[in-house]
Amino acid sequence: MKKETSAKGVKGFLITLYDENPRIVFRVYNKDKTFSDYEIHHDDLEVQITDNFASLLTDDKGNKSIDYNFLALNCDPRSDNPTKKQLKDREKSLNKLQYISRGGKIVAVYKNKKKLVGEELKRAIEKIEQSPAKKRTKK
Repeated sequence: MKKETSAKGVKGFLITLYDENPRIVFRVYNKDKTFSDYEIHHDDLEVQITDNFASLLTDDKGNKSIDYNFLALNCDPRSDNPTKKQLKDREKSLNKLQYISRGGKIVAVYKNKKKLVGEELKRAIEKIEQSPAKKRTKK
């Protein structure tokens, strides 16, 4: 028999798990820093986004997505006339791994402003975790 607790008002995060069965789960953190992941079976769950680093994006072809905003990624591709400093800063960051972490866990990694997934993501996380500069480059 399943134990039922109301989910109304519960704060959590949509997290992509990249294991043998990639999927998105709803992660709820406890006060003791442990967490529970819930598979999502609800087919029309109402969601309100409260993350200051999230944006609704539409590309030139009309494709829509939700991703980290340009401020979080330290870039502004909306600018048609970037300054010399912006161009120089973009060039410097092209080969660097940029990542975003929550609760000490890396939740997204970007290289050349492209979000990494699968094996490439796993290798990047290992590289970041082993890096002595990890604490200086956190976003």
